[in-house]
Amino acid sequence: MAHEGNGGPGFLSGFILGGLIGAGLAMLYGRRGELASWEQLRDRSLELRRQSDEVSTRARETLEEVNQRSRLLLEEVREVLRQAMEEGRESATRTMAELQARFQELRGEATGKTDGSA
Repeated sequence: MAHEGNGGPGFLSGFILGGLIGAGLAMLYGRRGELASWEQLRDRSLELRRQSDEVSTRARETLEEVNQRSRLLLEEVREVLRQAMEEGRESATRTMAELQARFQELRGEATGKTDGSA
């Protein structure tokens, strides 16, 4: 029973002291783990940023290339359409001249037959 009286306050103070030491160690190691986590998070975010910059650069280059190709294609299409329209005009002009000549020829024949029969 004598141990109970002497050990009570010592046990309580030892318990509190042990708790404080444990809390301090937990904070110390917890901070290290926390710092490591923050460093890992920072490193990962920097890596992701680098990767996103690379993707962005590749996308920009690809878009510029597609833009250039589309401009060249558009110019080619415009030139083909311009040539087709010019050929169409020339063909229409020739056809109109042929039709007018044929009309005059038929008109002359009709006028000649009318004059010849009278």
